[in-house]
Amino acid sequence: PSFYHNPQILLLSHPKSSEMNLLYNLYSSLVIFSTITAVQAEDWSFMVLADFHGSNQYTNYPLQDGQTDEKVETIRSIGQTYGGELALLPGDSNSYGGKPTQEFVDKFGGTPEEAVYQGAYNCYTSVRKMFGMAGYKTLLAAVGDHEIGGNKGFVKVTEKNSKLNTIPALRKAFEDGYNRNQMGEYIVDERIYFGNASWPSRPVGTDYEGTSFAYIHKNVLFVTVDAFMQVTDDYENYIDKETGRGGEGTITCTVKDSHLSWFRNIISEGNRSEDVNHIIVQAHLPIIQPVRKVSCSGQFFDDARESEFWKIMNDNDVDIYFAGEVHSNTASLSRDGSNLVQIVSRSRAFNNFLKVEVSDESLEVISYNEIGEKPKWNGKYEEQGRLIVNKVSKTVTGTGVLELINPEAPLIHFDFNSSSALGSRQVPGLTSDDSLIATEVNIRDSNCKEAIENKGEFGVQYDAQVTKIYTIADARKEGSNAGLFTESSRMAIFGVGPYSGGQPVSFSIWFKTVVTDKDMILMHYGDTYGNFLSAWNYKKNHFTLVLENGVPALYTQIGTKAKSSLKQKLNDDEWHKIDVSMPTHSCRLSQVDLYVDGHVQPKIVEGSNSHLFALTSGNLSLGGFGYSSRNHEEAYPNLSPFSGMIDDFKLYNRPLNPNGDLFTVVQSKGCDKSNPEGFNIKKVPGNCSRKCLKRKACFGYEKKRTEPKHCILFREKVGLGEAEDGVSCSLKILA
Repeated sequence: PSFYHNPQILLLSHPKSSEMNLLYNLYSSLVIFSTITAVQAEDWSFMVLADFHGSNQYTNYPLQDGQTDEKVETIRSIGQTYGGELALLPGDSNSYGGKPTQEFVDKFGGTPEEAVYQGAYNCYTSVRKMFGMAGYKTLLAAVGDHEIGGNKGFVKVTEKNSKLNTIPALRKAFEDGYNRNQMGEYIVDERIYFGNASWPSRPVGTDYEGTSFAYIHKNVLFVTVDAFMQVTDDYENYIDKETGRGGEGTITCTVKDSHLSWFRNIISEGNRSEDVNHIIVQAHLPIIQPVRKVSCSGQFFDDARESEFWKIMNDNDVDIYFAGEVHSNTASLSRDGSNLVQIVSRSRAFNNFLKVEVSDESLEVISYNEIGEKPKWNGKYEEQGRLIVNKVSKTVTGTGVLELINPEAPLIHFDFNSSSALGSRQVPGLTSDDSLIATEVNIRDSNCKEAIENKGEFGVQYDAQVTKIYTIADARKEGSNAGLFTESSRMAIFGVGPYSGGQPVSFSIWFKTVVTDKDMILMHYGDTYGNFLSAWNYKKNHFTLVLENGVPALYTQIGTKAKSSLKQKLNDDEWHKIDVSMPTHSCRLSQVDLYVDGHVQPKIVEGSNSHLFALTSGNLSLGGFGYSSRNHEEAYPNLSPFSGMIDDFKLYNRPLNPNGDLFTVVQSKGCDKSNPEGFNIKKVPGNCSRKCLKRKACFGYEKKRTEPKHCILFREKVGLGEAEDGVSCSLKILA
């Protein structure tokens, strides 16, 4: 059956004669008018379920009419409870990433291409049937990396039956299973009509003519895009560290050439059409960063907001871009002058989903989260976030997990003032064998039952799971705690990232230690899945901040690091602050700014000084290797867990601003004769007061040294502000 409900399209698709055409057109215009009138009076809804991943079983054993299982019952319950006239699947409806080609051949025989096609076709037709059983007769599915072999399947040919050779068969199975009916006809008409204008509904003549398509339902234009493009041949992986593109084998995510031209034509015509109130686009990968990520490969769309694909949407009033891949929820508003919203979401094992309520004036997106006693298939949900696109007021507002993130604010912030029992705040995706919410986890052979709250933009998804970290009151500043670490301490984040390819990531950390003769880990971001030492991942970068016997060094690859060339050691039982800032996208290691107590450090780079391209599937931790793969001990046998105190860790998805992120400007009291001992600047541990001078009073933040007793200027007077006696002036103190 046709997806289109516009009678003009159906009638014009089958003209009988010129006379009949005239009658068809007259009749169509009457029907269209009445249809528009009805649509304006009736609101409706649709569902979004990204990264379901749960259909591999249907590869060998297709779903039969009347058959039921936990998946079928769960989606049927969702359909009955929450409704929706259609469903969007933004990719990864199965998990073919780790499924070898030989398994298909063993089951179905024939050539690898024939066997893969048959198994994948079974899978995709079964998913379509499953959603049909739930009442979703219209299913709009986007290609994800797993549908075409994903992850390991994108890496260059290393054996005769490499999965790369079967990508055309997998894509063909997707086309036939999702986008053709039982008679082999496309379920979308050949052309899509916007009033008197029409365009091909598919990018005919491209590799994507069966997997990218446009569709109009009532007052919404839906455009589904297959954005996976093979860039290199089967014997060469594609990674461009200078531009930050690629990084996933021979396949990258982008839309170009005739495919892009088709997309531009559809979107621009939809924007001009009076019959289209809203435009929705879906593809698998996030475009703009940062986004929350959980247990994923972290692939991304090349060029992000600088891509032509994003610019077309931004310039043509697209309302929402739906994506998946990252198994978490993030809502991001365009930073390029429009109200375009990117929403990435999760639906693994139907543990989350989105419902979108549509009216002529608005789109209201509601996020639902699974609740219940079992680790999955509970079939019960509660609202966890809501986002409203209001076309009248031209505003976008969000709450809960769909609150719009502020990309300028810290994504992760640990001040060590808020801790709780693990599980008291649900970390989505962190489950146990018998519960939907984990109450304990294992981090490097240590059982962790506590959590430290993340007060940054990424919220609870990036809470840290911890053990044996002791809070010390008033350690660095009055009224605030610091964390005391020993070699037995563990502090790690279950969420993946936020590092991603060439994206600029910066962080700051306060610490205090007296440990000598050790190379200790302060902060670590490293690969999760155990292939850190593979030749392919050697091209990518981890980020590990180390104190080499008190001297800061940033490790980015085996044999590669940037180390402060100053002789100052920071294991002197004083509080110190280190800031690490990537000044630009895909900068070189030598360009990374390293600050100690606000002073930029000259560096010595050892090893490669190539452009930085971060691992996309890594985990972050403080004081040790955390959740990252065990191979890190093998790669760095010299590194030890941190012993000492840590406070106020912040991580940003941007370069640091020296005036705003490194320092805080405060007002101090000027000197006068009634205060002959001088002024006291804002209380900072270790500060000094200064006697009034005859001319200039404000010298800035000073630190107290005990052996021998004296005061030293934190920085030179330049830029810190000076004033005549009795006049207030601004002082900069470390943020």
